[in-house]
Amino acid sequence: MAPDGTLNFQEAEAALAKAAVKASQQDFDAAYDLYVRAAKAFLHLARATASSNSGTRVQSTLLSARCRENAAKALERAEQIKARRSAPTSQSAMETIAFKRRWAHTYLEDQLAVLDRSTRVNGHKFDPWEARHESIGPIANPPFKDPDGALTLSQSQAELFASWWRACESKDESSIMTTPNLATEDIYQHIVTNCSVIAGLAVCWEHNLRFGTNLCLSSIYPQHDDGTAQFRSDGMYSVRLLLNGTHRQAIIDDTLPATDGGLLLCASTRGTRVLWPSIIEKAYMKVMGGYDFPGSNPANDLHAIIGWIPEDIDLHGSGFQEEGTWRRVYEGFKTGQCLVTLGTGEALRMASAGPNLVPLHGYSVIGMSNLGTNGQSIMNPWITSGGGSVPNPSSRMFSRGVDSQAKFDGLLIGSLWMEWNEVCEAFDGLYLNWDPSPFKNTRSFHGWAHNGILWIKCTKFAIDPTNQSSGDDNYSEMWFLLTRHVVSKDHPSEFISLDTASRGGQIDPLAEDLLSRQSGYTNSTHVLVCSHLVNQNHPSMRSAFLSRSANRPVAFTLTVFSQTAINLMEHPRKLPFSAQVDGTFTSRTSGGNPTYRTFMHNPQYRLRLQPGVVQGSKTLRMILEATKNVAIKATIVWGGGKRVTELTQGDVQMDSGPYVYGTTAVGGLLKPSDYTLILSTFTPGQQSPYSISVEADGPVSLEAIPSEGAGMFTKSVKGKWCGSSAAGNPSFGRYHHNPHFDIQVAQATTLFCRLQHVDAPSGTAINLTIFRKDDAGQIKEQVVTSGSYADAVCGVATSPFQLQGPAVYSAIVSTFDPGVEAGFELTAYSSACPVSLSASELN
Repeated sequence: MAPDGTLNFQEAEAALAKAAVKASQQDFDAAYDLYVRAAKAFLHLARATASSNSGTRVQSTLLSARCRENAAKALERAEQIKARRSAPTSQSAMETIAFKRRWAHTYLEDQLAVLDRSTRVNGHKFDPWEARHESIGPIANPPFKDPDGALTLSQSQAELFASWWRACESKDESSIMTTPNLATEDIYQHIVTNCSVIAGLAVCWEHNLRFGTNLCLSSIYPQHDDGTAQFRSDGMYSVRLLLNGTHRQAIIDDTLPATDGGLLLCASTRGTRVLWPSIIEKAYMKVMGGYDFPGSNPANDLHAIIGWIPEDIDLHGSGFQEEGTWRRVYEGFKTGQCLVTLGTGEALRMASAGPNLVPLHGYSVIGMSNLGTNGQSIMNPWITSGGGSVPNPSSRMFSRGVDSQAKFDGLLIGSLWMEWNEVCEAFDGLYLNWDPSPFKNTRSFHGWAHNGILWIKCTKFAIDPTNQSSGDDNYSEMWFLLTRHVVSKDHPSEFISLDTASRGGQIDPLAEDLLSRQSGYTNSTHVLVCSHLVNQNHPSMRSAFLSRSANRPVAFTLTVFSQTAINLMEHPRKLPFSAQVDGTFTSRTSGGNPTYRTFMHNPQYRLRLQPGVVQGSKTLRMILEATKNVAIKATIVWGGGKRVTELTQGDVQMDSGPYVYGTTAVGGLLKPSDYTLILSTFTPGQQSPYSISVEADGPVSLEAIPSEGAGMFTKSVKGKWCGSSAAGNPSFGRYHHNPHFDIQVAQATTLFCRLQHVDAPSGTAINLTIFRKDDAGQIKEQVVTSGSYADAVCGVATSPFQLQGPAVYSAIVSTFDPGVEAGFELTAYSSACPVSLSASELN
């Protein structure tokens, strides 16, 4: 069986024959599973054979036809068993058969199409790995030369480059493929541009020394019987890499760049020239577009080279847990299930690191200890000398805090020793690769995220409780790995995001609400999310994939690792009714979160959800998308489709959860009615275009609600309560000492006013009351008031009222308690004519 779970031709035929045996024994469940498995395998083989260059064209065509014939046979028998096992009605049986046919032909063909479209990377073709790739063929004479040509050199390499060196043509007998005598510190790089790759190769070799594994070596073909790479005298090698959703073949020759002194300008080794680091690096650099690879992070590189699960941890992120991370990483390192590398940022964070750390560089963790203090042994694989000799490791590393004779948990003498708290301070990134073999079940889904408006793919994972191991504490854990397919180093990195949520019981596609977005976008190739099941009796999980690209669709692979049986199901069908609106957060309409007085200025929409033919609550799904650097949120409130100035908990029907960058989603069941949809940014003044997409199973529409005072004449003034003018409410006997403002209009008009405090202490209650003034300027009767004193963040406002003009009115602004010194802003809105606001003295 291939590592990605697909069967070769003999295994597929064996599965087909075994299925027939199980069917004859009346074991229809086992027979059904085997027929489906065989059908999938034959479909895969049919496509692979049709595009193969091996053998004659006639042979390939005949074999492809045979595979498709066997696939159809297996599918037909699986459909018969399905119909017999479930004993459905005639109509139901037809629907079941039609569904299975669509699933086997359309679904599987779509999956293979995604992988086929991702075959060409950086101008070269990397076919999916097949068993035949393990055998390259007879030795070529003259030596093999890669038809794709030499790799592009980096600028640093080009400055020192003198000639190409080939091991197969070299008379230096010290060159070998591998040796057990190679020390981890012997692996180095002379040119620093791809430090992440070299750091990854070093930790793989250290793992091989500690645990007797063949990491990296097992990726090079041809191989010896023990699974280690074999030296080939014609210089031709086939390297197996996990790339764009599946293992693929990279064919290279052993031509390597060198200086005039014979020093290799690529991954190399001290002393005896061991070739495997150079071969692995060259194959991966071919995929990445050449030696001018700008660098990645070691976790991403090792995922491609050895297939271990990558995890990136921001050591200075808000969610980083120093002690919890240490315990998890140390346990994984000690047991050999975790490879650890580190990366510095643009600026060194720790002055005491001195010359031992450099910015934007990758480091290998080759030892960890919890004796006395928690710490790590760190190796820098960069050779800094400009000559042809390689310095002794002790000349570029130091040890401190460790007994000179000590060697425990992989700690190597002469390495840079740092305590864990120092590591967390000095480095920016912690990069991990986890062994996937402890997970008993792995499934992958390959799909497309289309350009422009956000596209979401929700995948549900149904758990089979009968396959759970009660003695396994990890059986409820599931890891979701989202991988963006790489096309070209010249394309800007698309941003991807992954989130998961869980719910128990049966899945109702139409009743499910969308996931609230918890994570922002990243331009990394991979995103890993670890989840635990909530209900272990009848658990189910779903994951949401979100991605955007300005210019082109993005292919992705979603892989799930689990201790329990998992089943991937496609996205629920789209709901029949939809609406979409585009808008812009401007400097005025970006009002910030509800703690800001400008929250009321955020864009708002009347969301009308109608009953339709079927009565009762309706399922609604909504996506809000903005630029990736703007944190946003969507809130649906019981506002009758009118503008809302402040949120009250009882009025909120549903929201998208915490503010997140770029994209957020909200959904659930709503009764048909008119609601107010509020779109808000976390911080006021952030500018960005946005798009709202709504789906529902009842008629739905969105209509923009005008901002407060839209279409009216507006006038604002600012003032301050201070000293004697901070007089408080009328019960304190000095109410008329509060700030006064004359409101003048030239003609009859409808007017309303809003008062907001600017920097008052939390809980400050305010009031606005408007009085008529007589011809002598004396304050007379009250015309309108904002009501009781209130401490709302949005302030207080009067209801609209009629003014007879020309006339002068007086507005008195006050706090409930006297002595509160703070600023305020008073705004008047007039329907028919301009309005004048001016401070007036107490008469």
